[in-house]
Amino acid sequence: MWGREKPVARQFSGCVAWGTRYRHNARGTLSSRTQSGAISANARRISETRRSYSAGASVTARSGACSKGVAERIYQLDAVTPVVGVPGALRRATEADRALAVAWAVAFQREALGDDDPRTAARMVDARLGGGTDSGLYVWDDGQPVSLAGYSGPTPHGIRVGPVYTPPAHRGKGYASACVAALSQLLLDGGRTHCFLFTDLGNPTSNHIYQAIGYRPVCDVDEYRFL
Repeated sequence: MWGREKPVARQFSGCVAWGTRYRHNARGTLSSRTQSGAISANARRISETRRSYSAGASVTARSGACSKGVAERIYQLDAVTPVVGVPGALRRATEADRALAVAWAVAFQREALGDDDPRTAARMVDARLGGGTDSGLYVWDDGQPVSLAGYSGPTPHGIRVGPVYTPPAHRGKGYASACVAALSQLLLDGGRTHCFLFTDLGNPTSNHIYQAIGYRPVCDVDEYRFL
C-alpha cells in the first residue's frame, strides 16, 4: 500500500491456507488445528508472510482513541496461473511515466484508502522508480499504460506486491490480472519463493482476480487508525 501519515495497527485473525486453518499460539508461532504434528513448508512460508505484516504493528491500542478501518485479507502465491488473451505487455515504469504514476497513486489513495496526499504519493512513486531488487514499479502497456503494479517489503524468501491500480476507463479488460500475474512471475523468476499482498474484503473484484491467478488466502486483518 501507499504510505499513510497517521499511525495504523492491524489485528490478525486465524490464518486460512490450502484448506487447513492455522492460528498463532500464545508464543506467536504458527500452530495447526490438524493432528499432523509438523508444520509444512507451506505453513512456514505463510508464517513468514504473516510475521512480515505483524512486525512493528501493535494489535491493540495501549492508549488513545482508535477507529476500525478497512477489513482486509492477506494472500500468498507460490505459482502463477498464467493470464492469456489480454493485449499488451508488462514493462518497468520509467521517469517518463512518473507524472501518470503519481496521478494514479493519488487516485488509488482516494479510492482505496480515503486519503488524498499528492506528496505521499510522489514519495512512494519515486522510491519505487529508484528501487532495485527490493522495490519497483511496473505498468501493463497496451499502446499506452493501462494498469500499474508495484512491489516492496521483502522478507527472507518472499516479497509484497502492491499497489495495484487500473483507472476506471481501462477496467474490465483483464489488464490488472495480466499485470499482477506477469509481475508475480517476474518476482518468482528472480528468486523469490512466494509473493503476497493485501486486499480489501469489500472489493470482490480484486479478491476474485488474485485468486484466479494463483493467490491463496493466508489470514484476515482488521485495520485500526489511531486518532
